[in-house]
Amino acid sequence: MNGIISNKNTFESRLNVLRHVAGRYPCWVGRNELSQYMIGHSRTHQRALNELVDLGYLERDSCNPRGYRLIKGKFEEFQDL
Repeated sequence: MNGIISNKNTFESRLNVLRHVAGRYPCWVGRNELSQYMIGHSRTHQRALNELVDLGYLERDSCNPRGYRLIKGKFEEFQDL
C-alpha cells in the first residue's frame, strides 16, 4: 500500500485532528501543529482542514498563519474521545 491513502487512513487522520483540537480547546491550533496528525502533503492537509470547516466541525481565524479550533457546540461531542 505504498503511496496509497485509504479511506480508513483519511478518516483516522481527520479524527486525530479533531481529537487534538478538542484537547486544546478553546485555544487556536495552527496548521503546522496539526500536520503531525495528518497524512499526505501540506496541500492535502490544507484541503482536509477546509473540509472540516465546511462540515461545521472547525472554525478558522483570519490571522496569518491561520488557526483552527472546534466550533463551541461541537466541543461536547469530542470531549470524551
